[in-house]
Amino acid sequence: MKNSSQLKQIIAEAVVREPKGRFLFLTLTVKNAYSAEELKSSLRALTKAFGKLSRYKKVSKNLLGYLRSTEITVNEHDGSYNQHLHVLLFVRSSYFKSSDSYINQEEWTRLWQKALKVDYEPVVHVQVVKANKRKGTDSLQASAEETAKYEVKSADYMTVDDERNLVVIKNLEYALAGTRQISYGGLFKQIKQDLKLEDVENGDLIHVGDEDYTKEQMEAAEEVVAKWDFKKQNYFIW
Repeated sequence: MKNSSQLKQIIAEAVVREPKGRFLFLTLTVKNAYSAEELKSSLRALTKAFGKLSRYKKVSKNLLGYLRSTEITVNEHDGSYNQHLHVLLFVRSSYFKSSDSYINQEEWTRLWQKALKVDYEPVVHVQVVKANKRKGTDSLQASAEETAKYEVKSADYMTVDDERNLVVIKNLEYALAGTRQISYGGLFKQIKQDLKLEDVENGDLIHVGDEDYTKEQMEAAEEVVAKWDFKKQNYFIW
């Protein structure tokens, strides 16, 4: 709850500061992991690779800010772990104005493969956030993924097999221990500091503090903070 509320505040403020900015949703994947140790190592590699990706010249020159969130799902057939990143990018409008700035999905894939240093082509999905025509608005904000969510949900791995469930829980606890799965960067990080927003992992989870924004600002930001169904690649309002 508080992750989502903070993201709404940050988005509302970001649009005030950079009204011409545009939003993108980026999903970055790696091969599945088959053990707790492999999952832990893969999560570290994901974080490190995203840091490299965000610093590449073609990415960084138009990147205003971002929110990176890790999600883990469990394959019900072979028990492997699918760890991937959901990233909300806030970019300058110049990102779309020339081939020197614009990055299509194929190029995002090449850059992500380079950052990962792998010999296979990882799955990458990039989506421009467009106006929600059904709501009759011309705003930049639209239906999109809720990136500020917990990294793993019980519905993604719980089965009727209690013994299997205990193994999965043990592996997830080991792999996630000491990790920070939600991270802000650039303008988003600066706004979070300026607004003195608490660390959601340690702070007050009841007082969400969005009283400083108008109803219109929060409703606009709320359109960005929506759920993304990764498997079906379908946007819907949260």
